[in-house]
Amino acid sequence: MELYDLVNIQHNNIEKAIKEAISDTKKTLKNLTTNQMCLIYTSYVYYELRKKHVVAHIMDTEKDFKMEYRHLFVAIPKGVTQNYIIDLTYNQFQLNSLFNDMYINGYQLLDNEKYQKYLDNITESTKHKTI
Repeated sequence: MELYDLVNIQHNNIEKAIKEAISDTKKTLKNLTTNQMCLIYTSYVYYELRKKHVVAHIMDTEKDFKMEYRHLFVAIPKGVTQNYIIDLTYNQFQLNSLFNDMYINGYQLLDNEKYQKYLDNITESTKHKTI
């Protein structure tokens, strides 16, 4: 039995829950733009996932990774080496072909290497931004 199975004790279909949470979030927040709204979008999608009994974590680049730029997203562990990353505001960053699913669908399953590249992409994209 994997750690993932212990965390997902209700045997939820995680991808289905993610898609439903994203859809509910987009319906509710349809009049907001995604640019610089990561706190609102991330909080709401996290709330929707919790209602579906999905173990999820809000990640804060400033507090969790000691980065200079603050950006929030949701991480859902899948085993030891993978995470679903949900970032409904990812389209404010430069498009990177590694993250097409993130850019289009708002989430993507990433291994540890791609996860690091995702974080690098966010911080690299924001070096020239002012808040």
